[in-house]
Amino acid sequence: MSEFISFELGSFFANAGILGLLKMLKKDSNSNGMWHFNEDKNVLLVNKEYLLKTDLTELFINTTNSLEEKSGKLPRFLKVLKRIQKDLKERELTKEEIKELNATLNELEANSYKKAFEVLKKENTNLLDLYQLIFLIKNEKSQETILNILEKIIEVLEQKEVFQILFFREIAYRRINKFWDSVSFLNRNNVAKNMKEIHKKTFEEPLKEYLVSNKEGNFCCEECGDLLNSKNCFDYSFLKGTTADTVRKKNDFWNYKVNSWVCPKCRFVYSLIPLGFSKYNQKYLFLNGNTTIESLEKSNMPIYDDILNEEKSTYENILIEYLEKHSRVEHNIEVIIAGESDKRFIVNIIPKETLIVMSECLEELKHLLGQRININDQTIYLYDIVFHNLLKLTDNYNLIGWLMRMYMKEKNINHYYNVKNVSNIQIHLNQKRRGENNLEKEIWVLRNLGKQLHKKILEIKNTKDDDAVNSLAYKLENAARMNDAIGFSSILMRACMSYKVQLPIILLKGLENRNDFQDLAYAYLFGLLAPTKENKDGNESNEGEN
Repeated sequence: MSEFISFELGSFFANAGILGLLKMLKKDSNSNGMWHFNEDKNVLLVNKEYLLKTDLTELFINTTNSLEEKSGKLPRFLKVLKRIQKDLKERELTKEEIKELNATLNELEANSYKKAFEVLKKENTNLLDLYQLIFLIKNEKSQETILNILEKIIEVLEQKEVFQILFFREIAYRRINKFWDSVSFLNRNNVAKNMKEIHKKTFEEPLKEYLVSNKEGNFCCEECGDLLNSKNCFDYSFLKGTTADTVRKKNDFWNYKVNSWVCPKCRFVYSLIPLGFSKYNQKYLFLNGNTTIESLEKSNMPIYDDILNEEKSTYENILIEYLEKHSRVEHNIEVIIAGESDKRFIVNIIPKETLIVMSECLEELKHLLGQRININDQTIYLYDIVFHNLLKLTDNYNLIGWLMRMYMKEKNINHYYNVKNVSNIQIHLNQKRRGENNLEKEIWVLRNLGKQLHKKILEIKNTKDDDAVNSLAYKLENAARMNDAIGFSSILMRACMSYKVQLPIILLKGLENRNDFQDLAYAYLFGLLAPTKENKDGNESNEGEN
């Protein structure tokens, strides 16, 4: 019977690495039947013989390259190759196009490419010298000769080993170094060495040796709990900003004795973290729900058509994508970020309660994406403010007030609908706080009473201009923002008596409980400010009746 090696969910290091391993397995056509999940789907079981016989380094490089190709933004190496392939296809180049071709070829002269090609050339002496060909093409005048040399350059770049390594060399500095620090091929002492061989010696060979060794010793793996001997003890300080340097910083440990070890299997999993993260513009993100491997995969599978959208570039916005994929929210989630300038992982924990409110207000949040206003010469994104207020369980009344005043001043219908969406989110948050004692019916009644007063004011003043209600609305909004229930009620009652409309007796409930007052007051204001439009019959109706 085949023996299977288990990879169990645990820390976010392990979870991201296991997701990376799963991507590798799915990339390999030879892995069919070689892996499965346990019954609870929180352990990935991989055939031991498969792990021992597979070139895991080759698979790691191919999977990494594949992820970058799909990420929506082509790496520089692929851009260069596509440009020169296009030039060769055209077969006729103007002087300006030849100049552009030389500029394109200059991009291949980056030091990282040169170092990688030098290693390839040493191992394959029959390989044409790429940089000699580039030199020749730059000093050639004949267009036919230029195209012939260009054809040879493309032949070199398209060779499997050259394409794979030059491409991966770039990815090593674009993706891998966001997670690793001075290890394997990213160690400056290994720049002139074969990337595959260095990776094998660093991660793959220790794993395979460990899989066939006896699991005995006096040490314990921090991740999986397996026993280790001195030969099987590895640190994980190669992950950026995660732990002390066990070689140079032993003073960080009690009595200078290092006790922070992981086994070769877990260290190998940690090395796959770059594959577990999804790329969003210049950030790499991992959403950790720590439930099942399937849910982790689902949560961290970006919609590549959307990720280049500027409005979905921050982790807050990515949560909308997460919530769209999950019909139920059962746990807190961690959002882990690895960015361009981040020296360590940034970990944000989003509480379950916040996620539930966000999930139930998903349509309102989606409408707020991309909506921005200018306050005191600063551009403010409404979604960001509402999201952070939800995180802190902070009210949005100041924002609602700003939007109402901006609508009264500018008559921009977007401001009105932004008020509606932010108000609905605030009301929903308050309903969660109140439990069963919600104000849904009262809010609906007050919005309609506000619309009645709006209609009556226009009727008596014989105008269709919504500005006619602004003077009253400004006074009411100021009282609502100050949470002045008595002042608000006094102003409103005088107005209702003057225009002979129904008094909103429900507002008295707000006098009894000041926590309810602002929801009730802003509900009335929302109705009062509802813009009117003429329907096809020439009659007036309120926008946003529902």
